Amino acid sequence: MNNVIQYSILAFCLSIGSALAEPTDVEKLSALAACSKESSALNRLDCYDSVMRPLAVVINTDAQIKRSQSWLSAYAQEKDRHENDTDFLVTNSGGDNPKVLLTSPAFRATATETGFGIQLHRQYHSNANYAGCTND
Repeated sequence: MNNVIQYSILAFCLSIGSALAEPTDVEKLSALAACSKESSALNRLDCYDSVMRPLAVVINTDAQIKRSQSWLSAYAQEKDRHENDTDFLVTNSGGDNPKVLLTSPAFRATATETGFGIQLHRQYHSNANYAGCTND
């Protein structure tokens, strides 16, 4: 009887250890196949999320990100921009093979709700790291 209990405890511990380990691709695929059989869309999505969710999230710091020389030049140029200045900034390196750097301010689209629907506005965004337009 003691052997049965010992083997049961051992099997339980091994199953917990394998559950905590990173699943293999085959295990993920079979788990995803099981998720596809869920009838509820929300339960199916939750199942997919639980299978594909990474165990650890790595956040890069500025020191770890390698930026190109063009990006560094544009960033340095945008640091000299005056608040609410919407003109293009242009730098010409001169010489026999000149390089021209042209930057524009970052804009974002903002939405304000009115009684008649939603109006979209373009707004100056003073953070030079921000790129692109999004709906807030």
